[in-house]
Amino acid sequence: MRNSFAAAKGTDTKVPELLGVYIGSAGNPHLKPYRAWSFDVSYEKYFGKKGYVAATGFYKKLQSYILNQTTVNYDFSQYIKDLNLSPGANNNLGIFTQPTNGDGGDVRGLELSASAPFNMFASWLDGFGAYGSYSRAASSVKLPDIIGLNPNQRVPTSGNISLPGLSKDNAKLTLYFEKWGFSAFVAGNYRSDYIGSVANDSIGGYPTLKRIKAQSWVSAQVGYDVQSGYLKGLGFRVEGNNLNDPTYVQLKSDGTVDSTNKTGHTLILKVNYKLQ
Repeated sequence: MRNSFAAAKGTDTKVPELLGVYIGSAGNPHLKPYRAWSFDVSYEKYFGKKGYVAATGFYKKLQSYILNQTTVNYDFSQYIKDLNLSPGANNNLGIFTQPTNGDGGDVRGLELSASAPFNMFASWLDGFGAYGSYSRAASSVKLPDIIGLNPNQRVPTSGNISLPGLSKDNAKLTLYFEKWGFSAFVAGNYRSDYIGSVANDSIGGYPTLKRIKAQSWVSAQVGYDVQSGYLKGLGFRVEGNNLNDPTYVQLKSDGTVDSTNKTGHTLILKVNYKLQ
């Protein structure tokens, strides 16, 4: 994997403490992948051809994981000439972020899932069905000593936090129809809030935990595959994603909004042909 480096000087007048301050980021060629010993036990019960219920309990003992480390007062002097940058404020000190490894921790939880074709309940509902899943997970990982969180943050003195990027609750529900060459579904997804990154709020400050608010999003698809004739094998699909125009909200450590991003919805038309 190729390493990367990027740097810029703050120009946003809405954040005056960052004016003239270098902000940089880079990859990490020494980064280790997620590694864990895992154990799970599951129970599955099937009904007919497509119906089932399942429950899975899992436990993962983490050997290594990945999180973003932000270093405040990072010295950019060595890059100013190479990148043709003008001198910055604070003696060329700035904010530098790159992924790093943490080690030690665990993830444990339970996942429930079910699928039900509606013709199990009434023959006239043939083609309709639903499937859904729900998982609840708890985690605890130890922050590397180099992170140096603000002691005023709500972090246990042991330095343990929830695994960054992991929501405690995740759920999905899909309703579908499949018959006579037609196919359609609408799906709703939900994830609870989670730790997004370990970052800093200001120059000279401590890195802090930033959380991402709970999110939900809706997707749908409608399609048709020609079943006979000289067009047999031709298929059409219309896909819609983020149909509820979800908003991505990042919170500061004190619970106030740090940034928002409204992703907007997308519509995609697909045409495909399968050789017979």
